[in-house]
Amino acid sequence: MSVYRRIFSKKNQSMMHPDDRRRFDWVSPLCMLLLCAISILFIYSAQYTHGGDDWKKQLFWVTLGLGTYGLVSLINYKIFLGYAHLIYGAGICGLLLATNLSPISVEMMGARRWIDIGITTIQPTEGAKIGTLIMAASILARSELGSVRDSIVVLAKVAVVFLVPMLLIFLQPDLGSSLVFPPMIFALLYVSRLSEKFFVSAFALFAVAVSVLGLDIYAYSQHLEQVRAIERTGATPPSQEYHSILPIHNYQRNRILTFVAPDVVDPEGTGASWNAKQAKISAATGGVAGKGLFKGTQ
Repeated sequence: MSVYRRIFSKKNQSMMHPDDRRRFDWVSPLCMLLLCAISILFIYSAQYTHGGDDWKKQLFWVTLGLGTYGLVSLINYKIFLGYAHLIYGAGICGLLLATNLSPISVEMMGARRWIDIGITTIQPTEGAKIGTLIMAASILARSELGSVRDSIVVLAKVAVVFLVPMLLIFLQPDLGSSLVFPPMIFALLYVSRLSEKFFVSAFALFAVAVSVLGLDIYAYSQHLEQVRAIERTGATPPSQEYHSILPIHNYQRNRILTFVAPDVVDPEGTGASWNAKQAKISAATGGVAGKGLFKGTQ
């Protein structure tokens, strides 16, 4: 039997069964449709006074995404168990094609996250996320979890499945996308009925990691203020480089500071904190409800 017939045969189209249709979660797709409609409307409103057709691009991708969503929803999700390794492998290959070793990788804004396929460029990170989820879910579905000690082998397999794409994405570098994976791991493990002791220990480790990162960001902010204070006197600071044992770049620290302390990383509001400054101006001039649809000035 061909792959097409195996996937789309009536036997595997569980959603076509009346019982499955009644159990279908209609809330999620309706919320998704609402968010998509709001996104198109907001983009159109933002460009209303200045012109622009970015809302048309958004409409195109929303239509394409909804079509793909509808097609995939007709497939019995259990069929993915048999192709989990292939889907995961394709995602990893996509990430490898975006590295410096690939002739079709494209560098934009100092990062290699895209692949040139001729007519356009694609970012393999999103496909790798889906492949990783399917592979990890396949491992958990085929395993029986009990205590943390009894489940150590399964947890090790899941950890490797997640660490490989996380490392490749982190090296692009793309800290934001790599940080999406930990919540995915915990969501999968939570529904797998793992022992509560695991989550208590994991939360404790997470708290320690956040504390260490917070101390590093604080030290970096102090470094920036010291450098600017010396520059204001007309003297040349001894060194503008910030050294740390943590494997993160300064631009990644700047992103975190932009959220928690935008005035430290960009006092003028013309660089990293520009969006935050514009949001404050919009809130100050339009209030909580804003100036109104199609009346925005920021």
